[in-house]
Amino acid sequence: MKTKLRILAIAILTIACVTSVTAANKKPPQAPAASPPEDPVFTRKMFFPSQGDIQNGKALALDSCDGCHSAEAAELDPSLPNLDGQHTVYLFGKLKEYKQSGYGDPGMVKEIRFLSDDALRMVAAYYNSLPAPRVDSEEILKLAPDPSLHDPVLLGQAATKRCAMCHGKTGNSTRAGMPNLTAQSPEVFIEAMNAYRDGHRPKNVMTKFAEAADADGIKNMALFYALQAPEATSQAGTGDADAGARLAKSCASCHGANGNTTSPTMPSLAGQDPKYLVSAMKDYADGKRSHEKMTAAVAELGASDLENLATFYAQQRPLPRKVFRPSTLQEWIARCDRCHGLNGNSQNPSTPILAGQRVDYILRAIEAYSRDERHHSIMTAMTKPMRPDQKRGIAVHYAAQQPKSIMYVELPSSVTTNQ
Repeated sequence: MKTKLRILAIAILTIACVTSVTAANKKPPQAPAASPPEDPVFTRKMFFPSQGDIQNGKALALDSCDGCHSAEAAELDPSLPNLDGQHTVYLFGKLKEYKQSGYGDPGMVKEIRFLSDDALRMVAAYYNSLPAPRVDSEEILKLAPDPSLHDPVLLGQAATKRCAMCHGKTGNSTRAGMPNLTAQSPEVFIEAMNAYRDGHRPKNVMTKFAEAADADGIKNMALFYALQAPEATSQAGTGDADAGARLAKSCASCHGANGNTTSPTMPSLAGQDPKYLVSAMKDYADGKRSHEKMTAAVAELGASDLENLATFYAQQRPLPRKVFRPSTLQEWIARCDRCHGLNGNSQNPSTPILAGQRVDYILRAIEAYSRDERHHSIMTAMTKPMRPDQKRGIAVHYAAQQPKSIMYVELPSSVTTNQ
């Protein structure tokens, strides 16, 4: 008796908390998020339904829900959710939300619009009483997308194999006259490639590479190089580094102190190959490279000045750019586990169990949240940045997990009750 009363007390607190959080996330003029009535008797029935409640829920479910949520119906439309073994509190809350706002599903509203809170509770209790589905994990995991076909960093790495001969495997060149491609923002790399394609830089072997690459391929390459650890060139300049340091003061406003800029549209010069820098500055001076400010900046510089500048920058330590690295599938899953439980076995009665759920349904729900068709601020923020392959990967991962039928509730030791 003590244990049941303790669980009941925790349930009331949990539901009250869920009520306030969900209502805050709901967008006006949408109906407020549904939650179980804050009635101790109703809440107790939610957690401890009688056999009669479950039988009544079964009759209601077979009459109103079985047409879509039975195993036979799911075979025809696998995007419909499996409800067996799902948390009662979660199911009740979602049924109330469908009844109030429809979630864009008039069929659901039609079936449950005349059902009372007690009826919805019994339907939820009936589905909760059913055994969770057993899944064929190996078969489901075959549906997982291949990361190497979608991950922009891996794709970028694959696309740079032909570049390694001149620029090194990671973009840190060891060949004189060849620039390092690290320590640059993706925007700088993309602009340079487009300049070769558009004729704003002299035609050479780089022009052929740039013309052969598509826009997505260039973006992937840019991201790969931007994420690599930069190394200073091993080539020594032939100029006077001290004299170059004095000249570099006028360059700092664009290229940063010591050649490390924080501007995403400006290239860093620190640690760059000196022969390459001299060649680039001559191209600007001769009009072979098109950039008004750079042409003006080098117009008054002599050959020795260019050598001095290049020698100074070559000796500076390049710093990595602050570049956002896209989250991996494993990182997304770890974030989802924080709310939905390890491997999707939620221990929170108001948060759905994802383990063993159908792939197509999870994917459909993620898409709905990312388009804000289902309203939940946290879920929308989580799903918007996901790539399509990551959304499918998440759906496959959770669908392949075995659902657990036991829910553990931590009881506070300070709660005391009478028999």
